[in-house]
Amino acid sequence: MNILLMINLQGDKNDNNTADNSGFWRKIWNLKIPPKIKSFSWRASTNCLPTRDTLLTKRVPVIITCPVCNDYPESCLHIFTQCAYVESVWGKLDISFDMDNINYFSEWLDWVFQHYNKEKVLDIVMGVQDRTFDRSLGYISAEDGDEHWTLPPANSVKINTDVAIFEENSNFSFAFVVRDHRGSLIEVRTRCLRGSPNPDLAEALGIREALSWIKNEDQHDVILESDCLQNVQVQNVQAIRSSFTCLSYLGRVIKDCRELLVSLSEKNVKFKFVKRSVNKVAHFLARQNCSLADRIWRMGDVHSDFQYVLSNDLIIQ
Repeated sequence: MNILLMINLQGDKNDNNTADNSGFWRKIWNLKIPPKIKSFSWRASTNCLPTRDTLLTKRVPVIITCPVCNDYPESCLHIFTQCAYVESVWGKLDISFDMDNINYFSEWLDWVFQHYNKEKVLDIVMGVQDRTFDRSLGYISAEDGDEHWTLPPANSVKINTDVAIFEENSNFSFAFVVRDHRGSLIEVRTRCLRGSPNPDLAEALGIREALSWIKNEDQHDVILESDCLQNVQVQNVQAIRSSFTCLSYLGRVIKDCRELLVSLSEKNVKFKFVKRSVNKVAHFLARQNCSLADRIWRMGDVHSDFQYVLSNDLIIQ
């Protein structure tokens, strides 16, 4: 069946599925939430949000896949309940759903009304409006979100990267640390540049520098770790993994990172988000690099302060 026709049929079925259910609509409008959230819930339930599957029914030439997970069509049901990112968020908030025989957002919301008490329903419907919601909880995959630095597997290397911005001096620095499966230092690179970029751009530049190093070195089975997902403006880990396009300098750097990752497919490079506590060594070097020229450090160049921070990662293995 033609995909456009199939989506049209699904859209029509979804509209008919809820149009006559007056009790369902009353539940939405009786919720004690801001009017704009009620309106949003109503639009999602009637398939009126400009998701990619809906845009295709209007003959807008868009790629139907979700720009976050890049695996499934972007529909209201997918982006609020099924996408890998949002599934991890619901899981962290200890909220689960029985998705059997649920094909549309309105059916899911009706299931929520039937299976949760009023207080929990409000939490779910408010969703990202909840003040306790933390976007950094969405780690995308089970491998993300480590709280302590760990040794990489045998015959592989781990790279940690971080940045620091010094607004008073109008410059910024980034550093990355390369270690082997024994925790031994392979190499450290630091750079200090003029300018005051926003944190997203600075983080992306540091990631691009580390990916470029991997491309130019004879290293395989590499784990690249960054804590930049904690930045809530643009989650660089997510952006690099997805097909998201941003027409800005940041977007250009993100695109460079994405292309570098593709070119490194034969080197088996994994890109992970970790907590700030995992990134102490890279963070230390980035902060120390403000007054230093660009440098390449190896084990014989390590000063005592750096050696102390480096050793601490191994102590908590």
